[in-house]
Amino acid sequence: MVKKKLIWVGPEFTPYHEFFLDCVAKDPRFDLHVEMMDGPSKTHPFKLGAKKPYSWRIGSHLEPGAASVIERVLSESEAAVVVASYVHPTLLKVMRALAQHGRSYIYFTDTPLPNCERWQGDAMEKRSLPRRIGRRLLLRWIFAHARSVFATGKVGVEAVVKLGCPVEKAVVFPFFVPLPDYDAAAKQGPTVRFASVGQLIERK
Repeated sequence: MVKKKLIWVGPEFTPYHEFFLDCVAKDPRFDLHVEMMDGPSKTHPFKLGAKKPYSWRIGSHLEPGAASVIERVLSESEAAVVVASYVHPTLLKVMRALAQHGRSYIYFTDTPLPNCERWQGDAMEKRSLPRRIGRRLLLRWIFAHARSVFATGKVGVEAVVKLGCPVEKAVVFPFFVPLPDYDAAAKQGPTVRFASVGQLIERK
């Protein structure tokens, strides 16, 4: 079986994405390479030295790092590309470069906020009218050039459709939970309890 090269370009590693990326890397159909913009952060810590089942780099949203990320993505002309978020300028530049070269991409988002709301640090605030218009136009451009738009869960799909994503492009992306880690605990008794939290930061 010839593996399909898959390039994931995103803002940073998170525990959620790390488990998902591990699952993709173990699929014999894919040869996964990951380009992240930032290293460990307070809210998303991870070990740079940890062995991963895929190749990866910490890129940069500053020049010349941004140019090298774009060059690496474009050099893999047969690769499928997933761009996760647009929070860094490099992520937008990657999508623009792919569109200019007649290549599509998959756009991944979590569950985007309504058009009127935005996070500012740890606080929620209302977007100004210019910001709302700018965001709406930007997202419609992203959706128009994307082959598919992956959003987390049914709520995520509903959100991207409201923001202008064509229904036929919107795909429910499942929540990934490392179930093998819970096998032993589940066998210890008849009762299984699940608890779920997001980032342990003030805004959540």
